[in-house]
Amino acid sequence: MHVTFTGFPGQISVPLVTRLLQDETYREATWTLLVEERRLPQAERHMAHLDRLYPGWAQKVTLRPGDLSSPHFGWDPSLWQEETRRTTHLFHLAALYDLSVPKDVSFRVNILGTERVLEFLKAIPEPELFFYVSTAYVSGTREGIVYEEELDTLSFKNWYEWGKYEAERKVREIHTSVPTVIVRPTIVYGDARTGATAKLDGLYFFFQLFHRLRFSPWIPGIPEGEGQAEGQFIPRDYTVEAMATLAQLPEARGRTFHLAHPRPYTMREVYHLVLETYLGRKPRGTLSLRHFRRLLHLPGVAAWLKIAPEAVDYFDVRVHFDRSNTEALLDPRGIVPPDLKEVLPAIAEGFRRFKL
Repeated sequence: MHVTFTGFPGQISVPLVTRLLQDETYREATWTLLVEERRLPQAERHMAHLDRLYPGWAQKVTLRPGDLSSPHFGWDPSLWQEETRRTTHLFHLAALYDLSVPKDVSFRVNILGTERVLEFLKAIPEPELFFYVSTAYVSGTREGIVYEEELDTLSFKNWYEWGKYEAERKVREIHTSVPTVIVRPTIVYGDARTGATAKLDGLYFFFQLFHRLRFSPWIPGIPEGEGQAEGQFIPRDYTVEAMATLAQLPEARGRTFHLAHPRPYTMREVYHLVLETYLGRKPRGTLSLRHFRRLLHLPGVAAWLKIAPEAVDYFDVRVHFDRSNTEALLDPRGIVPPDLKEVLPAIAEGFRRFKL
């Protein structure tokens, strides 16, 4: 068994590799970790840590610098052939997760990068698993129930969603001929137990906002009736456990899984919960989302508040992600996301540590 893995090191990829190594099959396998050249030192540090956890593992791993958007990842043809010949399990996590990403960058990283990975997959003599990480937000601006096997969207809130949609569409063209698992996480925050995080986006936009306004005598709330979209936030540890489990379940092959919260709060509720948890305060007055959106487009405001203006769009779209496949395979195993309200104190503490 040989595992080829893109997207290392990353917020999800490092803990996912760590979790997979708990299984003897993955521990005994040989690995190729495809790494951006600029992130090679960081990847080496993570690999050294994993080798301390699992002595001898580093001897089974090859770190390969490469560019996913280049033909053959920028490798020599002989190296490409060697890697495709020995690969049995291919995990594709590499992507650009940025709501503000321009169209050309989203195309190059998320679409063209996935096309190159699929070229690699097609060259593998006998692939046993292709594990692809998409996003629930390939749903774009759709409202109502979105089912796991659906991929039917006409418009998008940003170029990130568009890029991931087009990438998943290409994956689906081959997923019936290769044992494929597609996972669609919602918005991932840090570890629910420790509060640790490697990046500050998604849920942390709330924390960034309130951190900037912590000395303000007035922090407005969201008006009643606004922000009624589902606040779909899931922790990293749940996401990793779900992915690792699905990667090892034969019955997961050929299926798509929404990694979404079964009982989410509304975005308005999340906003108020984070304010109370982080600053111990209640909102004073209200500010409509329309005015907040305008405010973020004023020069310098979004950068100062450290919020992507595109994030406000997720307060409005009332979409519900069906979890039928996830409920069938993960819920009975006790793999379910925790109540956000219960873990927010740990997440707030993790944010404070990150800011220090």
